[in-house]
Amino acid sequence: MTMELSSLQKLLYRFIAEPESIASRLSGASAVEFLGIEAIICGDQRLGSGERLGIYATAYFYRLLDCLREDYPATRAVLGEDAFQRLIADYLGEFPPTEPSISHAGQHLAEFIASHRIRKVCSFAEDLARLERTTIEVFHGRDAVPLDAETMQSVPPQQWPMFELRLHPAVKFLDADWRVSDVLSAINEEREWSVPAHERSRMIVFRQNEEVYFRPLEVGEKRALERARARLTFAEVCEEIAGEVEADEPAAAINRLVQRWVCEEILVAAQDHPSRD
Repeated sequence: MTMELSSLQKLLYRFIAEPESIASRLSGASAVEFLGIEAIICGDQRLGSGERLGIYATAYFYRLLDCLREDYPATRAVLGEDAFQRLIADYLGEFPPTEPSISHAGQHLAEFIASHRIRKVCSFAEDLARLERTTIEVFHGRDAVPLDAETMQSVPPQQWPMFELRLHPAVKFLDADWRVSDVLSAINEEREWSVPAHERSRMIVFRQNEEVYFRPLEVGEKRALERARARLTFAEVCEEIAGEVEADEPAAAINRLVQRWVCEEILVAAQDHPSRD
């Protein structure tokens, strides 16, 4: 029996990538397809064709499992090792890797948990997995030179209103129904964790000095920073913050937030000179 190389590669991938055992697949409808592989992969007295293929399938699954253990340490700690492994087996059956890099293997895990039975055991697992995935994406996000205090101090006072700002391209925002940031912080710091409060939380996730950080957003932050993904002047930033904060003197809130953003390196200068197109 002959088979085109591309067809053989696709067939081998299906058998190797799916976490279900080779033996169980051979007893079902896939058995007919397997005859093509059996004619190519030779067995002997020690191992048959299915057993040889099963070695690769098992090794592939456990390599992915190890990768996802590293990517989702908090989700694994909360669920427990056995439940996490079963979750990953189910997940890979639904979302087998499609990207060359193994770093993309868990990109749909939070989405998968949303409709998985594990939510009955741990109702905040989806939010926790999404936060962990976001930290990975921020770590690998596009880089840019952050705006620093020296640059800001060099801007003449009369040009401040038109000085343009942008949000650092690696920054992400995340909405959650549970305060899972408390759980992730505790596990990252090797402290005892507890079930988080069931309350709406809005977070910012950012990178600084090759480390990823996350924290709750303050009032007025998200709208101003989201608008800063495009060109936004300092005057427009002030207007956004002043319209959101409840303070008799919004200037103090504006000054504090802008200083915080510069310290956290989440802003970049939109251009070298503070002029508009």
